[in-house]
Amino acid sequence: MLKVFDSFYRGSRAAELRYAGQRMSERPAYYGSRLTLAIIAYVTLAVLAGLTLSDWRFRGAVWALLAGLAVKTWVATKRG
Repeated sequence: MLKVFDSFYRGSRAAELRYAGQRMSERPAYYGSRLTLAIIAYVTLAVLAGLTLSDWRFRGAVWALLAGLAVKTWVATKRG
């Protein structure tokens, strides 16, 4: 049971703490791929919002929210 929990938790806060003192080049490769997957998810949600929301105000609000989340994710990844 502990191994299952450890593998589930490995990708989040524990990994950040484990690599907090190292330079970005020494971090595992999955940090960049996680950013890519997050950006793809934001773009997918933006496209779906554009296709399904008819009111331009709601669509614009959703796009602004997703853009803010994408920038926040990118900044948090670059900061380390």
